[in-house]
Amino acid sequence: MASFVKSIDSNHLLTVGMEGFYEDSMTEKKAINPGYQVGTDFISNHLIKKIDFTTIHAYPDIWLYGKDDSTQMAFMQRWMTSHLIDSETIIKKPMNFSEFGKSSKDPGYSLIARDSFLNAII
Repeated sequence: MASFVKSIDSNHLLTVGMEGFYEDSMTEKKAINPGYQVGTDFISNHLIKKIDFTTIHAYPDIWLYGKDDSTQMAFMQRWMTSHLIDSETIIKKPMNFSEFGKSSKDPGYSLIARDSFLNAII
């Protein structure tokens, strides 16, 4: 599909637009996932030649529902660091952290926790 899109428009950057879950291309990386698999593979999908940059998403309050803010923050740090390193060293493409958030509908939500989460990403 990437080759087809680039054949129509080679003047714009193209990406996959996925959460960033690890799968079978590097099974040891599966431990970084939030406890479940979704059938996509961050490494192999972004190694496609016509894909110009990697993307990840992060919703730790949904993925780690019921876990405290410090557990979710620790997950976020591992998630971001792992994907940034893999983008630079394995995939050799820049990374865009394209979606992230912390829902105000979560039990125990506070602006302080939300701001801390957003500041860690920025």
